[in-house]
Amino acid sequence: MNGEITKIESLNNMIDRIYVDHHMTLDLHKELLECKVGEKLKVNISDHKIQSPTYLAYGQIYYMDKDTMCVSCGGLLFKFPIFNSQLGKHVFINVSKMAKRGRPSNNTSNKKQIT
Repeated sequence: MNGEITKIESLNNMIDRIYVDHHMTLDLHKELLECKVGEKLKVNISDHKIQSPTYLAYGQIYYMDKDTMCVSCGGLLFKFPIFNSQLGKHVFINVSKMAKRGRPSNNTSNKKQIT
């Protein structure tokens, strides 16, 4: 799932609540992933650990209805739109920033520099 940050609430001196495109809510540690309104995020949800994560949380799905799935990761709360998946009760959530052209920001360009 990809989306643009529309609002950030500071919950305390360590945690920000990030609102993404009015359909995702993410509680994130400020020091581990600094975010600004207007930045784009990529969120992957899986039942197995994601290789080379940017920001990885592990938690339990505690609520689902026809529109929403809520996950608790040791007190950090995540809310997502429901999607068709065979996820178990425990999930890994990887959050990363997207570059301006839509690629994860840790990607490097493959263009050669002329010297």
